[in-house]
Amino acid sequence: MLKVSEDLYASFDVADFYAFVFRFLEERTRHPDYRAALHDRDRCRQLWSGLFDPQVDQMELALGHAHALGAALKRETAPPPSGGNDTSRMKADLDNWGFFAFSAFDEDDL
Repeated sequence: MLKVSEDLYASFDVADFYAFVFRFLEERTRHPDYRAALHDRDRCRQLWSGLFDPQVDQMELALGHAHALGAALKRETAPPPSGGNDTSRMKADLDNWGFFAFSAFDEDDL
């Protein structure tokens, strides 16, 4: 029987998520500067270092990543929102900054 190590499985999950998040954000953003920032994959990965959590819902995780990049582009210095209660705030920030529509991260639209 072939056994797959947990490290290999975890790295596949990370790679799979980042393939999704780059494509998803590029398709949903409404701002050319945000789209351009996504093309600098090394900068995004550095900025997003430590944000991936396989226990968090994929759309909530994508929203957190989108907000982190948006805050960096807007040079926001406030601490990032954390937890489920802050999803509306992150959506509102991204909408107010002009990067995404408020509904861009609603799972019903997928």
